[in-house]
Amino acid sequence: MNTVRSANHWVAFKTVGVRSNRDGIGAKLTVKIGKRTLVDEVRSGSSYISQNDLRVHFGLGAASKLDAVQVRWPSGLVEHFDNLAVDALHALKEGTGTAIAATPKNPDAARRFIPKATDQYYLG
Repeated sequence: MNTVRSANHWVAFKTVGVRSNRDGIGAKLTVKIGKRTLVDEVRSGSSYISQNDLRVHFGLGAASKLDAVQVRWPSGLVEHFDNLAVDALHALKEGTGTAIAATPKNPDAARRFIPKATDQYYLG
């Protein structure tokens, strides 16, 4: 049994999608500690017939508190989560954080063409 202790800290997150996919795959997590900004993404598989751990883990070193945790969900929603402890696994559920106004990943997505029933097309 490994009983080695370390003075360093960590934090891990399990994302739970509501509007996005249920595992939050594709969610981008940003953690701020002091002057450092750590970024990671929820990934599923990265190779043929493989599966990664869906939890996202950050090593914090000597930092004993989180200044900010932000999640950009695949649905486009961006949220901030407050008062999260270090040395713990947190479940972050889409829609339960504080929403932040964000610029869309794809600015052209808002201008997608939606045809009307009265539109006529030449398929010549």
